[in-house]
Amino acid sequence: FFGDLAHSGFGTVTNDLGIALINLGVDLRFVSQNEIGELPEPFASRTLDVTSFTLVQPDGTALHGGIDPARMPEFIPDVLSGNAGGLTRADGGAWGDWKPDAVLLLGDFYGVRLMAEPHLSAFAELPVWHYVPIEGHDLPPKWNDIWSVISPIAMSRFGQDEIEKVTGRRPPLMYHGVDTETFRPITPTDPIVLHDGKIVLGSKARCKAFFGVHPRARLVLRADRNMPRKGYPALLRAMEPVMAERGDVVLALHTRSFDQV
Repeated sequence: FFGDLAHSGFGTVTNDLGIALINLGVDLRFVSQNEIGELPEPFASRTLDVTSFTLVQPDGTALHGGIDPARMPEFIPDVLSGNAGGLTRADGGAWGDWKPDAVLLLGDFYGVRLMAEPHLSAFAELPVWHYVPIEGHDLPPKWNDIWSVISPIAMSRFGQDEIEKVTGRRPPLMYHGVDTETFRPITPTDPIVLHDGKIVLGSKARCKAFFGVHPRARLVLRADRNMPRKGYPALLRAMEPVMAERGDVVLALHTRSFDQV
């Protein structure tokens, strides 16, 4: 399972889906494509320690959350072929002679292309699936160079539509899922309670007031990571005339000011 064990959206999917597969009896191991820190079980003894593959910037400093492309020629094919015995797990134990029978990749297309494109011949030796979110539409036809070897699985019907335009084949669908305990309609009888009960939010109007927004305002929320490929400048350009025309529109961005070059 090439996934993400950091505290991110992909990390949640890797965690939940990984545990579900392990509970089904799958002999599963992980390669995290993001900074992981100290891992709990069942991941520590099943996850490859990739700290030695940390991406190094031109000034020599380490950029956590990446794998040095110069190390990939020996790293990725060895994991796929079962020749990674010299590597270690996150708990310090030996990776051993374990060899995968199948591979699941989780990630956006750009991240998977960076990792997989140089090693398509190695991936072609195994059944491989790419669980993929779709960012945009009218996807480049060249993306099928990878999807002709690594089979995509869509997270939404929109994703199915867009992937099919590229590959000519409708991919299977597995919904991403939503944490219904965290994301739910709030009501006076099922409110959000903060600060040991000192703040109780039981309506949309009360939530807006909590953030200093007028109760009748139209709130547009974006919650993801602010990185170049996410197109934040395009969002601001698109919202500018809307907000200029309508004084009741409030744009809320839940993100870092800048993230991941």
